[in-house]
Amino acid sequence: MAYNTRNPVGSTDPRDLFDNAGIIDQYANGRNPLYPDRFGVQRLSFSGMRYNFVQSMSGWNTAFQQFLAGSGFEAPVQYAAGVTLERATQTFARDNIQYRIKDPAELPYTLTGNSRRDIVNGDLLTAEMVQWEGRSLSGALKAMRSTDLSSNSDKAQALIDFAASLGGQRGRVEPGVYILTKQVDLPGNVDLDLTGVTLDFSAADVANFPDLICVRPAPGTLVQLPALSANPAIGQCSITFSASHNLIPGDAIILHDDKPFSYSAFRANYQQGQFAVVRSINGLTVNLTAPILASMTVGLDGNGKGLKVYKMNPVRPRIRGADILMPTSGGDDRRASWRRYS
Repeated sequence: MAYNTRNPVGSTDPRDLFDNAGIIDQYANGRNPLYPDRFGVQRLSFSGMRYNFVQSMSGWNTAFQQFLAGSGFEAPVQYAAGVTLERATQTFARDNIQYRIKDPAELPYTLTGNSRRDIVNGDLLTAEMVQWEGRSLSGALKAMRSTDLSSNSDKAQALIDFAASLGGQRGRVEPGVYILTKQVDLPGNVDLDLTGVTLDFSAADVANFPDLICVRPAPGTLVQLPALSANPAIGQCSITFSASHNLIPGDAIILHDDKPFSYSAFRANYQQGQFAVVRSINGLTVNLTAPILASMTVGLDGNGKGLKVYKMNPVRPRIRGADILMPTSGGDDRRASWRRYS
């Protein structure tokens, strides 16, 4: 505090008014859970109150989820159109991720084959409730206390290891400011609550960020599908494969012709392709939600280049509540909030 007069409560001394303004600013906008008042007594800030509320709510949620886990979820059925779920304990699995129906009032619920619609109606089963084999796990969120993270000399690696240990379960890092010195690579399915956390990379060497990203969840994957049996044509809303493709409605695919595609030899790196979403399946024929935009020819040239089709396997990372301070490069001070996740 600027003056710290220790005058009694009720003081009209302008110096105390000045100190109180700074204290109120800390309570309202500071990231730490506690700040001292004019007499040196530690008081909860709004950030601390929010954290305590989240803690109490997660405790209630944990107890409820443990009750659900104890009631025994059934082994998941594989996702497919026409499958009917009749009981609250029944689950379905798609891309090795397990879901239950969100609202029991929806039961019995028949899967439509539109995975995006069905997954909106379903809740992701986290490790708090059930694992793939149906084994019960601890319902408690795995939280890392600020003292645990602060005690590590390599805080970036400590955060990486913590996220990797969650195995898809939700985790929390307690509020605080953490100084990190390198890129943080996280699992693609990471679920982290960083409410009240500042990850400060401002003093780090930019050479420690190979992807020029402070926090980077692992990307999804592409799976190459069998070749098409016929050339896609402009305006056509379907494609036909030469062999089984294992696609289902809602899947996102990429049609990519990796041969050079340009009228100019100076742009040999230009290639042709488009994204598409599966509307429905009829054997080897896949109907799309939108038409083909350009004519493409099946077959590969002598260099193995040509039209290829890939299925996209996306990841769904969840990172909430963090402020990230970017590295400072030379004399250009970039110490600013890089991004707030919500």
